[in-house]
Amino acid sequence: MQRKLKRQRKDYIRREKNSIRRQKKLARQKKKEWRQRRIIEHGGWLNYLLYFIFGKQEKKTSRAEPAHTRAKKSFFKQLKEDWQYSRKQKRERKKMQIQDERRRSAFARREKQTIKREKTHLKRHQQLMNKRLRKEQNRKFQQGFTEFIRNPFARKQLNKQQQLLRQHIKEDIRRERKERITRLPGNISKSFNRSMRLRRERYRFRIRRMQNSLGRFGVFLRNTQVRNDVLKTAINSSVLFLVSFILINLADKMISILTAGFFDIPAVLYSYRIFWPLYTYSTLYTRLALIVIFATGPIFSLALSLIFYQVYLWARRFPANFKTFIVWSIFHGITMFFGAYVSGVITRTGFVYTTEWIFFSNIFDVEEIIFLVVSVIVLVIAGFYLTRQFLFAATTNRLIMEGNRIYFMLAQIMIPWILGNAALFVINYPRNPPELLLLYGVSILMVIPMLASYNTPSNQMVKIPGARSKVRLGWIYFLIAAGLIYVMRAILYNGLNFS
Repeated sequence: MQRKLKRQRKDYIRREKNSIRRQKKLARQKKKEWRQRRIIEHGGWLNYLLYFIFGKQEKKTSRAEPAHTRAKKSFFKQLKEDWQYSRKQKRERKKMQIQDERRRSAFARREKQTIKREKTHLKRHQQLMNKRLRKEQNRKFQQGFTEFIRNPFARKQLNKQQQLLRQHIKEDIRRERKERITRLPGNISKSFNRSMRLRRERYRFRIRRMQNSLGRFGVFLRNTQVRNDVLKTAINSSVLFLVSFILINLADKMISILTAGFFDIPAVLYSYRIFWPLYTYSTLYTRLALIVIFATGPIFSLALSLIFYQVYLWARRFPANFKTFIVWSIFHGITMFFGAYVSGVITRTGFVYTTEWIFFSNIFDVEEIIFLVVSVIVLVIAGFYLTRQFLFAATTNRLIMEGNRIYFMLAQIMIPWILGNAALFVINYPRNPPELLLLYGVSILMVIPMLASYNTPSNQMVKIPGARSKVRLGWIYFLIAAGLIYVMRAILYNGLNFS
């Protein structure tokens, strides 16, 4: 009995569970159908989510509107209609632009044709006018020529008005000349007074500038940073002067010796000159050999100076010591060509043999004097031009300011020139031939223009981009200078034979 009751109870529970499952399933189906209807009504999942998040925005519709107009449009449908409308507007605008462009091009075409017709019309009219003018000029020329043939000494007939005008002009010229003569003493006195006033002003200006210079010198001595920069600049520039001269001089001599080797002429290289061991009347000393041997060295030095100038233009933003070395190399390259000729004309050695054997000239012939004057002029002009390059080789803008520029130029040019030539004299002591000493001194023709033109208006505008804040000693150039001095004194001073 109990088993039967248990079985009935289990059956009842099972039927209740199945009933509950069917009801839940039916509820889920109804909910799913309701949701699908809502999604369909809103036009998709996205519209339904927007409606679910932001709520329903009812649109007031009048009762007179039909049912199909009151139906709500979906979001994507509205977006599609807007996109189609914008495309339509864009096509219409593009069409209008094309029409406007066509109208403008047609108008421009008509204008070009009109201008072309006007040009052709003006050209024809101008040709006609030129033809008439030539015809009139020919007629006047023929008339004047026939009148001249009839009476060559006839004067032009003037009417009364022209005669009166000529008479008035002559009277005005005569009166102006008399006024000039009467004003001449007064003009002389005014000119003399003006010149005296200008001289007094120049004298006052020079006194004032000297006083300012003396005052700036006191400021310079008190300014430790500027004083140290100027001292380091003088040391660096002196070392670079020495290095560049030794290198350019050795290159000059080596090229001459190598050229002599092509003619089987032996030579001995000393630090102060080239010794030619052959006797004077040797058959190897031909005219061509002498011209080429004594010309190749100076020409090579001049070519080196031009190459270094191009390097300087390329190395504008390189360190100041490197730029100073390049400028001194240009300086010595020019000196080895033009200065060597000046020295050779006076001492009758070196480069002067080239012009002697080219023109078969004697001492101080016209050719030598012309070349001598040209060499001096070129040295002076090169000095004026190199002033700006030395200013650009400054390490800091502080050194080329108005109050410090004179001390910078002395430290950059004058002091290195004195110390460098003194060092070269000591290196070759006691064997310093006159032509070498004169070559040292001739370079003063380039130094003086530099010191005279450092403060011109154009040089006052010099500014160094990317300049450093302080000057440093170039120790690498000190080592190079020491090595070159050792080579000059220990090896080349005793002679290096090239046979």
